[in-house]
Amino acid sequence: MTSRKPDQQPVCGSEPADLIAASDQMAADVESLAADHRLFSTLYHRNGLPPLWRREASFETLVRFILEQQVSLASANAAYGRLESRLSGVTPEGVLASSDAEMKIDGFSHQKSRYVRGIADQIM
Repeated sequence: MTSRKPDQQPVCGSEPADLIAASDQMAADVESLAADHRLFSTLYHRNGLPPLWRREASFETLVRFILEQQVSLASANAAYGRLESRLSGVTPEGVLASSDAEMKIDGFSHQKSRYVRGIADQIM
């Protein structure tokens, strides 16, 4: 079974009971899949349950979700770190003030820049 990194926290809702219920349901669902599919069973027994992550409901979290799509977490974290460093904190105002060239240097694709700017615009 894999262990989680210290900066990654499991989650579902805001109450401990929510996390327990989500974890119990996921365990039941995974057991069911493992019983029906040999390959899934092999993967489950080798890796264990996938973690549930706790993330703050914020603009920064939305930016991270967008960056994490279809790339490694390391790549997404690097892009987020460059943006955060350049802006001294990730805010809708900072994103909207950023040029296309700056966002590209930070590691954003054109489409991801559009998504993040669209969310920032709606927040403002």
